[in-house]
Amino acid sequence: MTKNTAITAICDGASNCWDVVDSLEPYCAKITKILDWFHIAKRFQNISLPNHLQKKLENLKWCIWHNQTDKWLDKFSEIIEKTRSTKMNLRLRQLQTYLKNNKENLTDYNKRYIAKQAISSSIAESNVESLINQRCKGKQHMQWLRSGAHALLQIRASVASNEWKHFGDQYVFDAITKKAA
Repeated sequence: MTKNTAITAICDGASNCWDVVDSLEPYCAKITKILDWFHIAKRFQNISLPNHLQKKLENLKWCIWHNQTDKWLDKFSEIIEKTRSTKMNLRLRQLQTYLKNNKENLTDYNKRYIAKQAISSSIAESNVESLINQRCKGKQHMQWLRSGAHALLQIRASVASNEWKHFGDQYVFDAITKKAA
């Protein structure tokens, strides 16, 4: 990372995550902060409403997807007022608070999706789940040490960020030529 690096940071909305991202600002050119769509969608899954309100909730989610802030803020109030279940009302209020607290990090997810830009950290989380938990937690025949897992994750990160094309081949070539010498 250099002063010319542009970063896209996708976080789950926790303040400690945004604090880490904010701490990088002096070291790069620009940071685009995005609230992770995966985590937004997960919060919607926990809400079950009667059909007429469920349709309004789906419409509200569509407004968030398209970053129509005024519309989704209004729709929340309407849905909360009409929800009779105390449990669902609480979940709606929690979702509303979560989105309001992270409003400046919402984006037009639809535009980014169409442009094939990242909207979620689910790929990274999937790698963490499969690589680290399966290989380092001791349930499989082949287990990795922390150092080996770290090295593999560094390689995967460089491949995913297209850095491998620039630097990886040279590292492998250098390692092979040193051993051969």
